[in-house]
Amino acid sequence: MARITLIEDERLLLKTLARLLEAEGHEVRAVGSAQELGEDLACGKFDLLISDIFMPGTSGIDVLRILMEAGCQEPIVLMTGEPNVDTAAEAVRLGAFDYLTKPVTKDKLLELVSRAMRQHDLVKERDDARRREMALLRNLAQIGEQSSVLTHEIRAPISGLHHALSAVADRLSMDQAVLIEEMIQRLERIEDLLNGTLSFARPLDLQLRDIQADDLIANALEHYPNVDKAVFTVKTQPDGVLLHVDAGRMEEVLVNLVQNALDATENAGPILIRAAMAENGVEIVIEDGGPGIPDDKKEAVFELFHSGKAMGTGIGLPLCRKIVESHGGTLALHDGEMGGAAFHLQLQVP
Repeated sequence: MARITLIEDERLLLKTLARLLEAEGHEVRAVGSAQELGEDLACGKFDLLISDIFMPGTSGIDVLRILMEAGCQEPIVLMTGEPNVDTAAEAVRLGAFDYLTKPVTKDKLLELVSRAMRQHDLVKERDDARRREMALLRNLAQIGEQSSVLTHEIRAPISGLHHALSAVADRLSMDQAVLIEEMIQRLERIEDLLNGTLSFARPLDLQLRDIQADDLIANALEHYPNVDKAVFTVKTQPDGVLLHVDAGRMEEVLVNLVQNALDATENAGPILIRAAMAENGVEIVIEDGGPGIPDDKKEAVFELFHSGKAMGTGIGLPLCRKIVESHGGTLALHDGEMGGAAFHLQLQVP
């Protein structure tokens, strides 16, 4: 059922259209002029508005213009018994949902109402989704702004408990100490989740500078001094691919993606890292020879707290995507040529 407002100065037609719509279960407000609506000529007062164009006083075009200037999202339909190309074009230009010509048949009216309400529902769903997203972002931003306080208030007791358990473990037998060690590992996991969550929620303050892609990759690989260098193959085409990024943040992304590739291949490789100029900027691809990721799970890996690892936090890849998107880029997962996963990172050129 929809709330429908009808404006038509021909009283017989007004009553006929109102009865047709009410018979379909709609709530109809029928008036002979826009002036009769008073303050109810406003966004949110109806789900659909149908107005005659040529009326004494405020015309249908005037009604449309008033509501559009107010930011009205509800569909508005204009109708007339004198079809005119210029008038129809103006109505569409101003934002009318559709243009209805008289005589108005029942089938034509109900079909138009059905289409208009589908449009109304889609717009409402979109706006509701945006409101939920904005509320989530505001909450995350607030958490991020208070991250230092949260870190201190939560980490301090965790750290104290960690030290206390370690001291107790030193006084226990081997079998008993194993249980304590398991508890310590669980505390460390909680601390990792805390740090990762606050890091994800905290607003990013990017410090942009120019850096060569091969230098950025080399810096990321320095985090793995104990991994056989033969595991990695690095290719940049052409030489000297220049990036304009927050080097520290982007290095964090590459380290995370390399670690995922190492985990997938059990540190044995092969892992191919390539950087090249692409149609829309620069593309960096990190590809491994592991088992790969099924198509139905490719997007899920970027969901917060989703992890396929036994001790994973599910924060690393969502944070990577957040960092890349903060640079105006994209991060996606595809099948690699070696049969494993291939993370494609695209950035704009400076």
